[in-house]
Formats: sequence, structure tokens, C-alpha cells
Amino acid sequence: MRYFISQDDHQCGHEYSELEFPYEDPSADPMIVGSCNGLLCMCDKSSRKIPAIIIWNPSMRKFVTLPEPPSAGTCDLGFGAHPATHEYKVVRIVYQTYLYHQEFQPHVELYTQGTGTWRGLGSTFPLNCFIPFKGSQAFVNGAVNLIAADPRVSVGYRHLIVSFDMSTETFSTMMLPPALADREPMSLSVTLFRESLAMLCNSCGQQRDKDDCCIWVMKEYGVLESWTKLFSFKLDRPVFPQRTLGFVKHNEVLVSAMGNRLLSYDIATKALVDTGIRGWPISFHFEPFVESLVLVENKNGVVDGQLNPL
Repeated sequence: MRYFISQDDHQCGHEYSELEFPYEDPSADPMIVGSCNGLLCMCDKSSRKIPAIIIWNPSMRKFVTLPEPPSAGTCDLGFGAHPATHEYKVVRIVYQTYLYHQEFQPHVELYTQGTGTWRGLGSTFPLNCFIPFKGSQAFVNGAVNLIAADPRVSVGYRHLIVSFDMSTETFSTMMLPPALADREPMSLSVTLFRESLAMLCNSCGQQRDKDDCCIWVMKEYGVLESWTKLFSFKLDRPVFPQRTLGFVKHNEVLVSAMGNRLLSYDIATKALVDTGIRGWPISFHFEPFVESLVLVENKNGVVDGQLNPL
């Protein structure tokens, strides 16, 4: 497993630095949950019933391991911070069954920085809603935003955004533009674009009349009418993007492509650059990241681990 950080600077071009892996267990199967203010939340999704969760500051090469949550089960995670107190929080949505059944509504657990324990929030997750694909989230406007689906649709899909407010500790839902609501789950990802909530969509080659990739932005958070399609583009078939990952600079996007390649595409100039990074397409994960000196300590004020400096 390899991690890279890219300098988002128009003066330096494409430069990538490899980071030291924070998990020591070689059997770990880590997943990046999300990023916030220079911290990354990660989860070991190997065969353990309750995955180990850490909060990592790549800039300081330090991390903290969270206490084990109280309940096992399939779960989805969200990571963010209280906008006023700056306390970091991890929300855990726990399912008692792999299949969606209304009578088995998931229950919610929350970890708050410095408390040393998880709190139960009960069955506060929205009814008639589930998260079909673990992949992306975006921390915007003090809330963590995830892609969810309405299981009551008999044919096809109907997607929406589920948000968890880090200050009120409550959930809410927002509709997607009609052009995105019926897309396949793996073709959608949520991200951040210039501090606004954004959606990336890939046609995956299944809808030939549509662009390979398109980007929508919610210009005013929570206002459905503010969804705006900013960009759409096609790439040559030999390149064929398998997934749009996110933005590097304001007019470039990263796409995973055939041949296990990671490419950077400039929407304005249509220039395509091979980053030289290789990996299985499903293994690529992109997070907007700002370096910081923030240090999250456990309840006793101790950092669990420190990695070697670059």
C-alpha cells in the first residue's frame, strides 16, 4: 500500500511525494474514510469484525488509534470537525444485516476527540435510506456528506446526499440533480470543489450518448436549485477513464485509466499527463488535503504512534 501527496501549486507542476504507511500490520486492508483540516481518518477493513480506526496527520507523521467501538456489524464511517469548537468527530453507521430491511434501521455511534469513548445516538439515520457503495465523502459546511440510495425504487436507482452535521449531531438529506439521481452507484462520487459540495460522475462506457465524465457543483449549500453542471468531457477510447477521482488545482482532474494508470486531465487545455503512479483502479482514492500542525491526542494526552520523518 502506497500513499502520495501532490503539491497543488501552479509553479511546481506535477510533483508527488510518497508517504510512510501508518499501519504496521502487513495484513491490514486500510481504507481512507475522509480528511479534515490536515488530518486523515483511516479504517482497517480486513477480516476483523470491528475495524481499527486511526486519525493520522501525514505532515507530522503522527497518528492516534481510536478505542474499539461498542458494537460489531457492517458499518459506514464519516469524519469531520465541529466548526466552532474544532473537536474532531467520527460518526459510525452500523447495520445489523447486509441487506436493507426497513425493520433493521441502522444505529449510530459517535466518537468525539478527547473523550476516549463512543456514544450511542440511537436509530437517527434517515429512514428509507442506505449507503450502497463505500467510497467517497466530503466535509462541507460543517457536515460530512455521503452518497446514499432510496431502496424503495423498484427498478434502477435513486440517489441522494445524506449529511451529518458535526455541531447538532443530526442527519439530513438533499436531492441530487435529476441527471445524476439514477446513475449507477459506482459511477458517482462526492467531493469538494473550491469549498463547495461537488459531484463527479462517470459514464463507465455504458451510456455512449453521455460524456465520459461530468462535474456538478452545489453553489449554495443546501439549496437544490443551485446545482450547476460545470464541466463535462470525453477522452479517447484508448484512454477510457474508469473513474474520476477528484480535482488537482482548479481545472485539472485525476482519472484512473486502463493499464492501471493514474492520469491528470486539464479541462481547459485538454492536456493529458501520466502521473507515473500505478495501481488497481479500485485502489485509487483521492482526498483534498491541506498540511497542518494539528495534533489529535487520545484521552490521556498521548500520541499512539510516530512515523519516521521524510
